[in-house]
Amino acid sequence: WASCYHPSNCRVYLYGNFDTERQLAFLEERFLSRSEPGKAFSRRAPAPELPLEQPFKEPLRVNLPCPASEGSEGTTSIIVNWLAPPSADSAESLGLEVLSEILLGHDGSPLAKALRDSGLGEDLSPHCGLDLGFRQPIFTAGLRGAKRGDEAKIEKIIVDRLEELAREGIAAEALEAAIHSIAFSNREIRRGAGTFGLRLLNRAMRGWIHGAHPEETLSFERPMAALRERMSADPRYLEELALRLIARNPHRSTVTAYPDPGLFERREAERRAELDAREAKCSAAEREAIRAASAKLAASQEEGDPPERVALLPRLAIRDIPREIDIVPRERAEVLGRPVSIHPLFTNGIVYLELAFPLDALPREDFLWLPLLSRFISSAGLPGLSYDKVAERLARNAGGFGAMLDSGTPLRRVAGDGAGGARHVSEPTASFMIFRLKALAEKFPAALELAAALLAGADSGDLRRVADLLAELGNDVVSAFVPAGNSFALARAGAPLSDALAIEELWRGTSQFQFLRALRGRGAAGAAGAADSARYGADSGAAADSEATAASGPNPSDIPAEVEEAAAFLDALRRNLVVRRGLRLNLTASREDLPKALAALEASLGVLPEAGLPPPRSSHPLDPAARSEGYAIPAQVGYAAAALPASRLGSDEYVHESILAHYLSTGPLWDEIRVKRGAYGASCYGEPLEGAFLLSTYRDPSPVDSLVFFGEALRIAGSEGAAAAIDSGRAEEAVIGAAGKDVKPLLPEERGFYDWKRELYGIDDDLRRAKRAAILATGAPELRGAARRLAEAYGAATSVLISRAEDVQL
Repeated sequence: WASCYHPSNCRVYLYGNFDTERQLAFLEERFLSRSEPGKAFSRRAPAPELPLEQPFKEPLRVNLPCPASEGSEGTTSIIVNWLAPPSADSAESLGLEVLSEILLGHDGSPLAKALRDSGLGEDLSPHCGLDLGFRQPIFTAGLRGAKRGDEAKIEKIIVDRLEELAREGIAAEALEAAIHSIAFSNREIRRGAGTFGLRLLNRAMRGWIHGAHPEETLSFERPMAALRERMSADPRYLEELALRLIARNPHRSTVTAYPDPGLFERREAERRAELDAREAKCSAAEREAIRAASAKLAASQEEGDPPERVALLPRLAIRDIPREIDIVPRERAEVLGRPVSIHPLFTNGIVYLELAFPLDALPREDFLWLPLLSRFISSAGLPGLSYDKVAERLARNAGGFGAMLDSGTPLRRVAGDGAGGARHVSEPTASFMIFRLKALAEKFPAALELAAALLAGADSGDLRRVADLLAELGNDVVSAFVPAGNSFALARAGAPLSDALAIEELWRGTSQFQFLRALRGRGAAGAAGAADSARYGADSGAAADSEATAASGPNPSDIPAEVEEAAAFLDALRRNLVVRRGLRLNLTASREDLPKALAALEASLGVLPEAGLPPPRSSHPLDPAARSEGYAIPAQVGYAAAALPASRLGSDEYVHESILAHYLSTGPLWDEIRVKRGAYGASCYGEPLEGAFLLSTYRDPSPVDSLVFFGEALRIAGSEGAAAAIDSGRAEEAVIGAAGKDVKPLLPEERGFYDWKRELYGIDDDLRRAKRAAILATGAPELRGAARRLAEAYGAATSVLISRAEDVQL
């Protein structure tokens, strides 16, 4: 570690509004001028540059067996990858990025459409696109839901489409859409996979770690200007780039990932045999050394870091936490009689719009259809205009158009009696389908006009498109079942505790998983299941039969009857829900862009009808959640989740429980389940509006034991006097950590959106102020009291297990 983690190998990146000289002095004192063990840091040559990959003489094919539940269950993914040469030329790198956006950037992109229309797979692989995170960029295109043996056909489709594009030339509209998309991404103040500062760091590091100046890959305008100059001097610059770096580049691999139901068993048998063989060769002294090393590791895990090392870390104090909350400016307007919340904030020339359509009158079983409906509306075509043409127009005018579903229990402020002030009471559940549009201010009217047309008349007559979207959503849900099994377990565990959580489970839990599998049919087109899952009640130990089945995409000339029925049902749902009655709108933009944005709303939303048709009725039954459930999957790790009744937002008890959740997540659960037992993660949190406290583990080798430890962790946290009890120091750390979530800086889009959501659910600023004050007043006694309260309730907790069959059978 002394050679790798040395100042000569590091890059220093600072981001934020602070005293730069003070931060540099801190780094000099705490890091750069400190000593290595036994000597001072001295300048040394940095680590050598990563070697370049040796170019392939000819393309390579690789077959990769995968566990049957990893990725799309029962299906094969075939992806074709090209490795481009490294380039210190930022204009060429940007040209490759533009080219990737042209080919795969949206549903109407030529390569994306050619692959989707080929009938060789169900939908595009989620790995498609350009990866600039390596020294040498990697371009990938391919399909999931494909068949082994079709590798040559898929390779030919990709290469032929690139050759055709090079012959015919890139359409001006496609180039405009790609450049607009990349320019929008670079202008928008957004997080990506982390904070905005980390997003900028990632862009800077692309070239910085390979010897280039950080601004080479951080900047956008300069390389874009250079790229435009090259395209002006050579109109075929991008076409030649496509041929040289992709189509005619022999450094290509085709990877076929196929499900192998017996893979886990074989690997486990091989591992066991290898360990047995090693053990047989060990001498008594070697075995004793292994036992001693294990005991030493266990002891070090119990002891933790020495206090003198912990003291080196910079720490906040409770006095550093601001007592004032962030008040987001909010104004009111009306458009066509519907209320608009306006947030005048600096957004760097981008307009953000949300449209919330209430779902209160919809029959409960129809809620299962809403994830598919929201995807359909935002991805469909229009009468007389195919989906790919609509997608291209959206790419030229919008920075994004999509939907989300949200449900919660609103609060209502009521006057208190003579003994107290105002208080908040819970209202009936409110649910919304929320469409979100963002666009540059100058393009917002055109983007909104197109989005409104989709809301008012998405084309349900294109049955092939409906079939594609159904397969795509099914694959997305299935491929998330194992890598994100904790989300499914949490949704199912929370469902019995509140009506809103029960609705959320219909959208994001096992109910949605089962619904999509049933909707796609139980034949070839319906094999969406990662496992045939069996529920067990509190007194039952029935196991699940987890056998994978093959899936294949719909034949364009033979659309299944269930797709036609689904299209008709989606259209009826849209006509019922997407209307002006009950619509709530939110607009976030710079002050100077608001008048034109409001005028665009007035001009475009008139295409929506005032009221809807009677809602349709689904034939899909609901599956009520039980107290204890298990779902068997073919996997070596599992997921555990538990949910129990807790306090609600508006009470000090909720605040104490939310701080306790932070303490448990970063302390006992992490130390025991993550560090000692080898799970990838463990966490807990409270649902403020629903009165629920939820705990879960992620990729857990012993999820059954974790369900037991959840209750034990609460019991220990509520104890007094023990070594692991919550003392004043631990309480202060937990308060600071929980407050950090409450005071973290938000992006402009987030500030406007979150404030609007608080308005939808009745969370006023007085409630937020009371919560902040309660956080800062919390100490160890309150946290121990919260732990005792929850430990007592844990006996009635709902538990859900998603794991291997032997765990579910317990």
